[in-house]
Amino acid sequence: MLNALLAMRLENMNGFTQLVERLKYDAYLRDVCGFKVFGITPSIATFSRFYSRLIKTDCLSDLFSSLVEQAEKMKLLDLTAVASVVSDRFRL
Repeated sequence: MLNALLAMRLENMNGFTQLVERLKYDAYLRDVCGFKVFGITPSIATFSRFYSRLIKTDCLSDLFSSLVEQAEKMKLLDLTAVASVVSDRFRL
């Protein structure tokens, strides 16, 4: 379901309704999101409950930090440039 939420943002979908409709008719998107190609996908209510529970925890922040750390170790990111941009932006 997390993959589907990410896909929703990447595909510029406006909400859970649009995501659920797209998942109903797009077998490729279902597969990419980890759902069975010919299976049933979660409802709008299920996505809404999942999202509500997700934002009440720190798991997204932890996941983001972990992915940034992993990308840095793989030399995919240069965090010195990111730190510079962030510090310039929030300078008082």
